Amino acid sequence: MAKTKLQALKIQQKPDAPTMYSTVIDAAETLEWADVPRKKDDFMAGYQRDLNERYDDIKEYLTTDDQNIIPGAVLIGVDEDAVKIDEDDGITTLTIDHDQHNPDGLIQAQYEEFYERLSDEEQKFVDGEISNDPAEHENGSIPASHLAELTKELKQAAEDWDSLSDDRQKAVSDYVKGLSVPGNIIDGQHRLWGAKEVTEFDVDFPAVIIPGLTDPEEVFQFYVLNSTASPLSRDQLHAVISTSLSNGELEVLFERFKQTGIHAREAKLSYRLHRRDDSPFQRMVDFGLPNSQGIIKESIAFNLVKSFVKPNASYKRLYGGVNDWEQDPDYDYRLKVFLTFWNAVTDEYSDAWETAREPDATDVERQITQKIALDTLQEFLLDRLKLLSTPVMGGRSADTMFGDLDAIDEGVRMVLADLPEEFFTREWTESSLNTHQGREFFREQMEKASNDRQIGSMKLFKKTK
Repeated sequence: MAKTKLQALKIQQKPDAPTMYSTVIDAAETLEWADVPRKKDDFMAGYQRDLNERYDDIKEYLTTDDQNIIPGAVLIGVDEDAVKIDEDDGITTLTIDHDQHNPDGLIQAQYEEFYERLSDEEQKFVDGEISNDPAEHENGSIPASHLAELTKELKQAAEDWDSLSDDRQKAVSDYVKGLSVPGNIIDGQHRLWGAKEVTEFDVDFPAVIIPGLTDPEEVFQFYVLNSTASPLSRDQLHAVISTSLSNGELEVLFERFKQTGIHAREAKLSYRLHRRDDSPFQRMVDFGLPNSQGIIKESIAFNLVKSFVKPNASYKRLYGGVNDWEQDPDYDYRLKVFLTFWNAVTDEYSDAWETAREPDATDVERQITQKIALDTLQEFLLDRLKLLSTPVMGGRSADTMFGDLDAIDEGVRMVLADLPEEFFTREWTESSLNTHQGREFFREQMEKASNDRQIGSMKLFKKTK
């Protein structure tokens, strides 16, 4: 059995905090016993970003000049059972077993590990006792997390391997093999992989090793590091929150995230749009993973839903006095309102929406899913709904519009009756609509199309010959 021995300095930063060990590691050797819980397009359950050209840049940097160094420490979590810690006269030695996890039976072991992390409701979903269809649940929320869905597939793989297609068998195998090493690289994977490619000399890095961290704690450390320092995109950070933890684990960490200034509960919104069966945005959000089929960038989807569930005060006439809306810390009811709103839109514009979802749709055919279209249409509709809610206009009272899903559906369809679907299907002439002036122009054109419906004479559209 291969082992790595490291001399280390024991660090107890706070009395009850996890013990850390500061040491020096060889990049190439470290990658024999440590890997990253990297997200894959098939399984968005790891919290690391995928390797990119950055590690080639690191190799070039290290070999270009003798004075070039990378002084930052690599952070690695290690399974407690895989590391032996010996202390002798103030000298600490860490002995790490490379082969702590036996690849045989790894699928079953990984399934059991994930299963134990799930809440009772999520375990019932995995065992087939409850459905994951939000329509079958009183509050319309999804009972199972992405981790629960992954656990259910691992259970199927462990119990009936032959029932999986060849592609899914490969996906499962590749995923669990990445979990067969005892070390998880929480921060510094690009440095290690870049240094591993250096053949002229061995490359050592300072490192901090923390044995015994739970999976949620590793995700927390990764998330905080990359929210405050490293250039990790918000799309990737949102994918971390949405896919790496069970619902119960998320609840435990939400308060700690909040204390760091990170609003993690909001980060799950775009993923909920992507996964819910009652969402018109299902499977449409692009989280930046390799081979993603999503057509709406996560940042666009996130901003769209966030601006709806956390509206400015000018829209208080729509939600003021609605207890379900105002007492909704998890955004369950607000998301239900959002989905009712957008289901009405996509039903009224079903041809444009379904065409946009086609894999081979052109840019023109996907105009309705562009940021300018989604943002402006939502704002336009909310403004019109606000007018419908004004008592002097003979509309509903201020405390009922967002308290009545049928009223929302009816109001949206009433407004859209005056805005032709052709507004989104005819090719636009403007190429710089995502500017301040462009957005004002687009809203002006939308108002014009709704008022006089003379699409053919409007400046927004290509002239037909």
